[in-house]
Amino acid sequence: MAKRTNREKLLDFTYKEVKKYGYFEASTTTILKKAKLPKGVMYHYFDSKEQLVLMMIDEILEKRVARFFEIGESKPFDVLIESIRQIFEKRYLSDAALFHRLLVESRDINPTFSRKYLQIYHSIIDNYKSILDQAVQNGEIVKIKVDDTARFITSSIFGILSFQEKSAMDQLANYLETIKGIRQKSGRMKKSKAKKMQIEQGSLF
Repeated sequence: MAKRTNREKLLDFTYKEVKKYGYFEASTTTILKKAKLPKGVMYHYFDSKEQLVLMMIDEILEKRVARFFEIGESKPFDVLIESIRQIFEKRYLSDAALFHRLLVESRDINPTFSRKYLQIYHSIIDNYKSILDQAVQNGEIVKIKVDDTARFITSSIFGILSFQEKSAMDQLANYLETIKGIRQKSGRMKKSKAKKMQIEQGSLF
């Protein structure tokens, strides 16, 4: 295993510190102490606490959040529902909660943070749009307003994270299951109608 660079240590301990205390309460003194590095090392890589946290978001947090959108070999819509259900699992909740906390705090830090978080927020919407588009094309779900649904899912998730309500997240996933159910029901109805027409046509001859 490769030895971590000083820069990587700083980012790792920044991630842990901000996850525990948020941006405003996070201490660069504590980060440096835990990383066992002198203050000068931090300023060799980063101009300020703000830049240090922004780089942590770029290089660590954003990648962790992106894991929710890895489709792999599974059906896109199944992945979407499963990712929502998993947000409250211990391995994902801390990252989701940290992302949400920084999103709220970013409004009070400065415009750079706000722009960064709006960029990530919209990239999440775009990821959901991509998954929904694939699901519609694959015939997993009925044709829906993809843009509106992606925005609804994203805003719902962040609203639910504000209150840490796992049951509400499950309800969101269950609601999305109904879209899939409507597709299946619609398919069965079409088959039934086609079969009925065949029978009726057959009785004419």
